[in-house]
Amino acid sequence: MRRRTILSVLGSATLGSGAGCVGRLGPAVGRDGRGNAEDDCPSFDDDADRTVCEPTGEHPALVPERDVLRVDSGDDAVETLRIALRNEADAEFSFGPHGWTLHRHDGEAGRWRRVERGSTALLLSVLDPGATFEYSLAPSPHPTPNDDVHSAVASLSPGVHAFTVSGNIGEGDDATWVECVARFRVERA
Repeated sequence: MRRRTILSVLGSATLGSGAGCVGRLGPAVGRDGRGNAEDDCPSFDDDADRTVCEPTGEHPALVPERDVLRVDSGDDAVETLRIALRNEADAEFSFGPHGWTLHRHDGEAGRWRRVERGSTALLLSVLDPGATFEYSLAPSPHPTPNDDVHSAVASLSPGVHAFTVSGNIGEGDDATWVECVARFRVERA
């Protein structure tokens, strides 16, 4: 299990808190990429003990700045979507900031498909209770005006997307691997 791998690498480091739809919606959602794009809380991480799709006030959650990203391929502007990972828990959340994934819902097939992923490098960050980590999702590289914002470059075709980040809540044998999911729609302007 990935959780045990990370724990063994970190040794005695304290691993923390976790993630916003608490729990699984059913065995068909996420494991095989099925689920309604609008209503379900999809899960894509087979190792996740819990999947969170909306803020609960008790767990970290990924929160997009808006529900719709309108992209215009006719100009030089790079459209971005800020997605905040907010730790609303009372414990730390340990996660790999570069280990994000992006999925797109194929409405015709009724399935989610992974379209991009970040680096698989084992770099961990710890998000303290009350803290926020920000991603700037864009279809092409661009300068971010703030060094505290992590740039995530991904193919953004029209449709419903899910941006995910996984991490640990708790310590040792009580640690829980949590998958945070932010859903949004991409439309052409």
